[in-house]
Amino acid sequence: MKLYDKNKELALFEREIRGVEQEQKSRFTVVSGRRRVGKTKLVLEAFAKDTAPSVYLFCSPYAVERELARQWMNEVCQKLELPERYKAETVGDVIEVIFEEAKRRRINLFIDEVQDMLTVAPSFFDKLRGQWDKLTLTGPSHLLMTLSGSVASVVKQLFSDYSQPLYGRITARIELKPFFSCRAQRNFCRLCEQTQYRGAFEVIRPHRRRGEVC
Repeated sequence: MKLYDKNKELALFEREIRGVEQEQKSRFTVVSGRRRVGKTKLVLEAFAKDTAPSVYLFCSPYAVERELARQWMNEVCQKLELPERYKAETVGDVIEVIFEEAKRRRINLFIDEVQDMLTVAPSFFDKLRGQWDKLTLTGPSHLLMTLSGSVASVVKQLFSDYSQPLYGRITARIELKPFFSCRAQRNFCRLCEQTQYRGAFEVIRPHRRRGEVC
């Protein structure tokens, strides 16, 4: 899938990455928006432009925490080239390993569909607050952590409500919105010119039904 009209958002990620590198201080980004608007693609493409290792962790609402923690730890060990001796019983154990590594080198961490952690591991956000504060307040660190969510009301509450554990810790926020049909049709027309296909509106129609285009 190709990203369209996301130069502003990609530039924001580039600034966050450079900020971590230059200031030696970790940063915390949140990306929100309805499903299928390109949140995951945006973050992964932004991280792909960087030379630091990136870790992508996905949370399913149907996961069991212990099994999810083991899957996450396997991914972390592979992407960060860590010894397989690391074991995890909770997702907090996985975050602890990443944060310890981030004290020594730059890492990009992306946790997708983070609102589902409320079901899988209800104490996740409380623990993450303590881990984040310990990482950022006790010396140099080199982590860009990005959390993404698809339920706007929940994401807003998690990070904008004063009573929530992670309030006041975000350094950047992106809210992705669907294309308006005129913008979408303009982009598809450019593509159609390249492929000699004339059915731009027919391509857009199913995306409008799913709410990806307004």
